[in-house]
Amino acid sequence: IAPSAFAKRGDLEARIGGNWFNRIGIIAIFLGVTFFLKYVVDNEWIGPAGRVLIGAAVGLAFLVLGERLRKNYPSYAFGLTGGGIAVLYAAIWFASGNRYGLIAQPVAFAFMAVVTATATLLAARYSALPIAVLGLIGGFLTPILLSTGVDNEAGLFTYIAVLDLGVLALAYSKQWRSLNYLAFVSTVLMFVGWMDQW
Repeated sequence: IAPSAFAKRGDLEARIGGNWFNRIGIIAIFLGVTFFLKYVVDNEWIGPAGRVLIGAAVGLAFLVLGERLRKNYPSYAFGLTGGGIAVLYAAIWFASGNRYGLIAQPVAFAFMAVVTATATLLAARYSALPIAVLGLIGGFLTPILLSTGVDNEAGLFTYIAVLDLGVLALAYSKQWRSLNYLAFVSTVLMFVGWMDQW
């Protein structure tokens, strides 16, 4: 067998073992935490504040573990970081007025904006496009998830403009053109959705 065949087989094994199983594992952990929290909620073992704190602690633990594994196991570190970002978004949403009402909507919005900024900084630090995409999706979902049903045109489009500027800076510095396209499509969809409703 030619050496190139060995190299291709090795690349395939690395992709399956290092990337695909990593992503499947992170999704499984995220779903496991979600179903565990649902089970806890259904049996009323822990109050709403406890549930949110557990979710936030898990998300932050993932970020810390991702940072520790970054140099030696970058693929796993990126997966853990992405999982941590997703769990933090979920914890903040549950804490918001749309669910448990533990924090006011503006505070929840600020926390989600901080998570989006954290995802952007970590994506730049790790040179990880998937983390940037996750942050972008979370950033654009934030106004939808925390909607109060009241039109706030100036606030919404100011937020989107700031988000787009951040995406533009990150995409330009890392040469991630796909991030620009994703931000453009997301902005258009947000505008069409706002226009249709208001």
